Amino acid sequence: MFEAGILGTLEDIGYSIRNNAFIATHPEIWNSNKCRSAGDGSAADKNAGNPLEEIHSDVKQEEQVYAGVGEPISAGRINNENHFPGFEKIQYRSFWKYLLLSIITCGIYGIYVLYGYVKDLNKVCEGDGKESKNYIVVLLLSMVTCGIYGLYWWYAQGERLYHIAPKYNVKVREKGSSILVWEILGCTVMPGIGMLTATYIMFDNMNAIAKVYNGEITESDLPRLENPHPNLVRNVLIGYGVLAVAVIAGIILLCSALFSDDYTEEPEEPNRVAEEMIIDYSDADMEELIGQPEAVLKDTDFTYDEDNIGYQLLDGDVVVSCADDTVRIIMITGGGEYAPVFHGVSLGMTMEKAEGLLLDKYENNGEEEGRKGYLDLESRTYVQLEHDGGIVTGISAMQLTEEELQEELQGYMEEEYVFPDSDKKYLSEDEVRSVTAEEMAIGRNEVFARHGYIFKDEGLRAYFESTSWYEGTVPSDQFNADAVFNDFEKENVELIKRVEGEINGAGNTEPFIGISGTYQCGSSMEAGVIDVYVIDNNSINITIGTHAQPAFLGGVGGGMPGTIINSNTAVIDWGAGCVFTLTWSDAGQFTITHTGSTGWDDIDAVTNHMEYVEAGYYGVS
Repeated sequence: MFEAGILGTLEDIGYSIRNNAFIATHPEIWNSNKCRSAGDGSAADKNAGNPLEEIHSDVKQEEQVYAGVGEPISAGRINNENHFPGFEKIQYRSFWKYLLLSIITCGIYGIYVLYGYVKDLNKVCEGDGKESKNYIVVLLLSMVTCGIYGLYWWYAQGERLYHIAPKYNVKVREKGSSILVWEILGCTVMPGIGMLTATYIMFDNMNAIAKVYNGEITESDLPRLENPHPNLVRNVLIGYGVLAVAVIAGIILLCSALFSDDYTEEPEEPNRVAEEMIIDYSDADMEELIGQPEAVLKDTDFTYDEDNIGYQLLDGDVVVSCADDTVRIIMITGGGEYAPVFHGVSLGMTMEKAEGLLLDKYENNGEEEGRKGYLDLESRTYVQLEHDGGIVTGISAMQLTEEELQEELQGYMEEEYVFPDSDKKYLSEDEVRSVTAEEMAIGRNEVFARHGYIFKDEGLRAYFESTSWYEGTVPSDQFNADAVFNDFEKENVELIKRVEGEINGAGNTEPFIGISGTYQCGSSMEAGVIDVYVIDNNSINITIGTHAQPAFLGGVGGGMPGTIINSNTAVIDWGAGCVFTLTWSDAGQFTITHTGSTGWDDIDAVTNHMEYVEAGYYGVS
């Protein structure tokens, strides 16, 4: 907002300087009664600071030639050296040049001229509270509206010139409605003539205003300010004749080309010519360009491709992209024996040989089907080799930003962990059970490895030393888990160990204290009833129900199998994420809990931290 205010102020200062330069060379305007300061705070005094402001906006167009801006401009030329620095003149536009070059360029030059015309119109009309649209936008909107918006646009430009002309002592007869009528006639009963007439009038009016705006009025220009386009009819008819001749000539040439019997297609020899022009870049190593300023490419054989916003070599087989004026991406996808290399790796090389070259600087960074990645932390360069049948078919290299490098490292390290967040959150039993028993063991020991635990087991030590993050610093006999583990780590180690024991059947070296029998937590019809069958020191089988519906779960399939994981605990995985844990306080009494849900509220209720007693054991009938 501050910058916008400064710019606006500078524009106002520039406008004032420009007008004062005009007055400095035309004292008769300054000394006129309408522009001289009265010094008494009158309206004339308020307008005296800027004589060229529009102080009589309500004057009719027929009286506008010099109304409100002093006496007529006298002979003599304004000295351009009085313009403020940076002042840009308004261009004079020749109707004949516009017409002829538009014909030659099939209308392209006409679009260019009208684009500049709009910019100059906005300059001379500055301060009128309006803004004419960019002509490219006008052209597009005209296409969308089948020409209706174009007609309205011509009307609006005519109106702006008509109302701004008095400010510059220029006579303009045509309002926007007059321009619109000529345009409509050009689309109907007077094809071509109407449009040329409107264009000629608009150019002529703007050229007259440009004379005053630029401060280049001469004595010979004074009649034009009062008598607009005296040769309008003659010039438009001549222009129409030129247009008609061009159209007829174009039709004749087109017919001649279409119906000529002499036309024969010359045989092409592109392959031989192309082969002669191909340059061998096989000795060039593209790695040297990574991280270099973009300006370096301008001194090479690379050509800039505006469509793809990048630099190309070998007809697009080698592409370089830049960001922040720095070479960031290089892709080598073809070029055969002429293609450059990257760190010595070339297309057609075996992956074994290519990897041997890369690994002296880069580290493996993941692999997927048909692609293998390598990363150099020092230069932040990521290289990817595409391969097919063990042969390199494409090379891509990208210099990562610091943020991108950290994201890449984070993702890479997460791939090296079984449980990446076991030191930051409590793991769920589902998360633990989602991996294999072997991965559980590694995941449990990850907690120790994070704190530098030196493993006695050679297999575990070799595994963690192969990761990028492990550093063994604390011998096992000096390691104090209670002192270094946080609450998350302590709980997660116990959870993983318990699930491991269940899966492996370990942890139950002491005899299981529970007995088989029918256990219940009450005598009402809604109270729970659980039948327990202790099979051996490692296995158990149960059914769960109520007095109203005994053996609701497990009754049909002969019970639900479970695992005894220690002397007083058994775990039954019913499936669908629901796991029951039974913990015996003595031989005939246990407490049952569950994770997840069975899908039946009654069963969930009787297994939610409920205490069960075996009836016969306690003599209960």
